[in-house]
Amino acid sequence: MTDDTKPKGGVEKTNTGMTPLLGPEVTRRDFCQGALVGVAGLSASFSISAAPGQDYPPVKTGMRGAHFGSFEVAHGLAREGKTWLSPNKYTDDGYDLVVVGAGISGLASAYFYQQAMGQTAKILLLDNHDDFGGHAKRNEFTVEGKTLIGYGGSQSIDSPASYSKSAKQLLGDLGVDTKRFYHLFDRDYFRRRKLTKGLFLTERFFGERCFLAQDFVYHWEADQAKATEAAIAELPFTVQERASVARLLHSEADFLAPMKVDEKLTYLTKTSYSTYLTEKLRIPAKVLALVEERLDGWWGLGTDALSAMEAYRNDLPGFTGLGLPVPEVEHGDEPYIFHFPDGNASIARLLVRKLIPSVAEGDSMDDVVTAAFDYAQLDVKSHPVKLRLNSTVVRAENVGDGADVTYVQAGLAHKVNAKAVVMACYNAMIPHVCPGLPQLQKNALAEQVKVPMAYVNVALKNWRALAKAGVHEVNCPRSFFTWVSMDFPVSMGGYDYPKSEREPVLLHMPFYPKTLGQGLNAKQQYRLGRYRLLGLSFADFEREVVNQLTEIFAPFGFDAKRDISAITVNRWPHGYAYEYVDLFDPVYEPGAAPHEVARRPFGRLHIGNSDSEAFAYVDGAIDAARRVIDEILV
Repeated sequence: MTDDTKPKGGVEKTNTGMTPLLGPEVTRRDFCQGALVGVAGLSASFSISAAPGQDYPPVKTGMRGAHFGSFEVAHGLAREGKTWLSPNKYTDDGYDLVVVGAGISGLASAYFYQQAMGQTAKILLLDNHDDFGGHAKRNEFTVEGKTLIGYGGSQSIDSPASYSKSAKQLLGDLGVDTKRFYHLFDRDYFRRRKLTKGLFLTERFFGERCFLAQDFVYHWEADQAKATEAAIAELPFTVQERASVARLLHSEADFLAPMKVDEKLTYLTKTSYSTYLTEKLRIPAKVLALVEERLDGWWGLGTDALSAMEAYRNDLPGFTGLGLPVPEVEHGDEPYIFHFPDGNASIARLLVRKLIPSVAEGDSMDDVVTAAFDYAQLDVKSHPVKLRLNSTVVRAENVGDGADVTYVQAGLAHKVNAKAVVMACYNAMIPHVCPGLPQLQKNALAEQVKVPMAYVNVALKNWRALAKAGVHEVNCPRSFFTWVSMDFPVSMGGYDYPKSEREPVLLHMPFYPKTLGQGLNAKQQYRLGRYRLLGLSFADFEREVVNQLTEIFAPFGFDAKRDISAITVNRWPHGYAYEYVDLFDPVYEPGAAPHEVARRPFGRLHIGNSDSEAFAYVDGAIDAARRVIDEILV
């Protein structure tokens, strides 16, 4: 997404500062033969989502996200300086608008433009992947005759009450009523089944395997000292280390005395949480490991690269006695329930259906969940809006009163002309695609280093082992996957979440390639993490899934060969948009931040993506689309 990556063959597969790869490699002959990679046969059993006889990307398993075939042209351009000769003549009709990237920002840009210019406006969306949605990807499986739908990237509509007027209006236009999720999302599902959030400590790092059905660290309460005393005693720690855990969670001492409140806030902003705990609370390394990955789901970083203030804002322990003001809520405080079964892929599907109505029947937020999408309708010559997949843009330049866009599809270069172009792709690719940009703007574009990650979905034939363990989620510090969780309990549009542990379910297992304790800043860690992520094969992920689930759940009857049906690895070397990290980034004057400099329009070329908002949320992508179309329409 942002800047260039090293060739796969040159990446070291050992993870310095991270958990090493586990155990011997599990071969497909030994494990789930034909189920993990040979899952192409699954597509034949789908009845609700795929148009008969059509290629349907959501059912593809193995390595997805930045899948093979999606990045090679871009890497050739950015890393190797490879060029493609642009055709002398245009290979397609002229367009009113060409959008580079069919993620939510690109799709929303096309929608806003069509709303302004009318249904006959000619729009072409180009995307390098074999599916639309950008990070809002949909994964589907058929297990034991049941269809499972999961999210492969962009997860939920977070705090929609805080959305801008434009973002709220777009959701409304698409028929999304977020209040309905208070009924669609079964918030009592796990409580009724007496399933909790657990804690698992791997023997490899902590010296002894430890499983606790109640995660008293991740979900700590300052006033629950007596309730956690027994749990602390179960940790594979020394007496002194257990005392440190108690001090971290329950001490009411002022560890920053005699500083005044404003001095404390300054200190916490300029000091990492790990340093604060080590120096002020005297927390040893083994205890620090319990919390240092607590925020990687937000930042893709450990707490060595996040400020103590960020930890305080996110209610991590260690601050009870400091007498600090209650931190402000940044992005709303609504419950985290606004989730389609496929995450925000349904937002992308709703947008595509608005732009190209023949792609699927239906007109509601419910029926889109199980609507049969006909991908053959995405790129039809007679349609005013075309969405062209497997098409990597290699050049965009101003020409006369418009702009020319050259893209590569199936190894061949094509050229189209448009009155305006929206670059809704990764910021760091834009200087390579648009060489005419001013150097200052190119430099600013390169500043937005995206967060690498992998979202792994594991289709289980049943979840009896989790039920026996009494958990629906497990926090796993210093394991390869930092947590393991059952998918969100959402039922809608004819799709039903499993009613019992005998039914198939999806497990979600995220991986963030951090480099802990090496003194690296956020951008350094993101770049290094991307190299590491690209160096991991599907077999590596498969092995980690099997070993970690076995280590956690084998005592409760889990058997990988018997219970795992399929695995999809959604690999995102360029994941979340870069958000400024207060430990490393200054406070910029309005208009002077790198993302603001980077998004300046250049002739007929306009930049509108989540990078351009420095905000890795759905509303950031929508707001970028609204801004960029307003630029074009001025």
